[in-house]
Amino acid sequence: MLPLIIEINAPDEDISVEMAFTDSPVRIGRNPLNDVVLSQSYVSQWHALVEFDERFTCYRDLGSTNGTLYKGGRLGRDPLRVPSTRRLDVAIGDVQLGLVRAEADALLEDAQSAYSKLGSTRARMFARPAEAEPKSTVLFSIDVDPGEREEIARLVGPHRAYRRAWRQLLEATRGELARAPAAAHELLDAIVRSFPEVTREPEFIALAEAHSYRVPKAAGADACAAEAIDRFTRVYKVPAPRADADIDALFHRLSLLLETFCKSFVELRKGQQEFGAEMAVRTIKETTRLSEIETADALIEYLLDWSTRSERPIKELVNAFADQMIHQVALVNGLMEGARSLLRRVGPDAIARHFARGRPGGVAGLLMRLGLVRDAVLWRQFKVLHKELLEEEVALTAALFGRDFARGYAAIGDDSVEPTRPVVTDPLKTLPLRAGRRSRG
Repeated sequence: MLPLIIEINAPDEDISVEMAFTDSPVRIGRNPLNDVVLSQSYVSQWHALVEFDERFTCYRDLGSTNGTLYKGGRLGRDPLRVPSTRRLDVAIGDVQLGLVRAEADALLEDAQSAYSKLGSTRARMFARPAEAEPKSTVLFSIDVDPGEREEIARLVGPHRAYRRAWRQLLEATRGELARAPAAAHELLDAIVRSFPEVTREPEFIALAEAHSYRVPKAAGADACAAEAIDRFTRVYKVPAPRADADIDALFHRLSLLLETFCKSFVELRKGQQEFGAEMAVRTIKETTRLSEIETADALIEYLLDWSTRSERPIKELVNAFADQMIHQVALVNGLMEGARSLLRRVGPDAIARHFARGRPGGVAGLLMRLGLVRDAVLWRQFKVLHKELLEEEVALTAALFGRDFARGYAAIGDDSVEPTRPVVTDPLKTLPLRAGRRSRG
């Protein structure tokens, strides 16, 4: 399946970038959990959703405040679907979005691993190079602020100086070992004690082994662990542990935090799935290994499995939270459709049609047919229906969460517009309408 290329142009802000996606759907909005994060104030938190497969590309506005422009007009609630061979151009305020299906630049794939250390999503954003310039495109993660690219560039020189300094230290060590080969072990012991970080350098390990010296792994591991803990506390601005008990307390707090998060996440996910099963709508966009996990312990094991060296669990977690937010937007849309449907069905015209089908008899029926007391009789029937809706929870639930609710929810949260099982759609069929005496004939 061809990737989706999203061209983003904001001339007023001098922005012109492209993003490539291989997985559907793609979420667009101001919330950081989106796949395409647009920071402009007129962009809604969850603005739009793009779905694509072999045949079609589908753009869906998620009921955003300022909407999406297409061919000069505001896009409605219905999704905009075009064949995969066609280009689709829409606009969110001043931001122009071009959606095309094409092979992503090979540069995108080459830089995938190099920039994974900067944090990544399913997409990479890159500037289009000028034709006259050599192809030296700078890539950066969508999660990284554009200003940080200059900061990283400024660190290239110091990093090279750091590596040159290491090589100078290595050569000086070789010189000292050559001058006093008999005291090699004593010298190496002193170096390990004074500079424990060198035990992680492959060149130092090889030099030590050449002198039959075994680098103590414990010392290197301890130094690495201490450095990692120090870096962690500095990044997250928490007190640095100064004793073993402090380290135990830190990891105990991390364990509690992780367990609380995973338990809450699993229960939240279960509630979302149960809602979908009850309302016959699909609340989870894609099936992943994470979506199939049913316990907090299994989720912890999956998220902390560092041996795979894969970012997939983290990406699945971010997408799961994005699904939850889309679920909330779809829920509101479904409730609005259910309420709108209920108002239509308890309106004067609907009550009159239902009353007419019942053909009330007696004096009330005669007067109704003559049009003499129509409004009074219909008002009485509306009061009866209104009372029943207030007092009968089952009937009200059927009216609000019927087929129109499912259709409204599916318009945003599900690919299928029709619910998968029959639901009650007419509250007038579930409530008695009293119109005086009905004829028994």
